[in-house]
Amino acid sequence: MIVEVIVSYIVGSVMGFWLFKQMTTERTIAATLDNLVDEGYIRTRVDEDGITQLYKYDELPNTKITFDDVEELMDMDEDELARRIEEVLEEDDDEEDEPPRGTV
Repeated sequence: MIVEVIVSYIVGSVMGFWLFKQMTTERTIAATLDNLVDEGYIRTRVDEDGITQLYKYDELPNTKITFDDVEELMDMDEDELARRIEEVLEEDDDEEDEPPRGTV
């Protein structure tokens, strides 16, 4: 009877320690990543599936340009193309004005 109590105590203690370690490890990693993103050391982007992708600060995310996109640009007249380029540059300037959140 006493042996079963001791074994149960040891197994419970080991499992409690293991669960505590797992929980604190996950929280520490999540807090560290959040801090790195907030400080601008890592950039993030949410993909189509809602999954947050991480990028190095100097790394650009993969952007895919389709043939339809190229075809659309080729069909534009010079004035419309210039207007679209200015819009993209203005959006890029606006993003630089925002505080560093680490997003792409």
